[in-house]
Amino acid sequence: MKKIREFMKVCKLEFGWIDKNTFGLYDFETKRVKISLALALVDIFIHEAIHEFNPNATEKEIIKKTARKLNRLTRKDIKEIGRFIWACFENELKLYIQKRKADENETQR
Repeated sequence: MKKIREFMKVCKLEFGWIDKNTFGLYDFETKRVKISLALALVDIFIHEAIHEFNPNATEKEIIKKTARKLNRLTRKDIKEIGRFIWACFENELKLYIQKRKADENETQR
């Protein structure tokens, strides 16, 4: 963990689309890490959906099915799923902020 902490101090994070097969890239010269957050979230969502569709499958089988499904998705499919996930995230974040503000107001009384 020590090396990871040291790297966290010097790396530069960037978020954005790379391609449908790449979750992240590292540039040794600039110490820049680019993360395809959308693709990572879509992968997780597909993985969990496959658990729903195959409740008796092993984790190893789910991982294989996830990779196959992700490879078959078009950029348009990934964008659609990504937007769904992001809309859900935004809604959750708004609710969280509202709750925090209500809690702060209650504490100040």
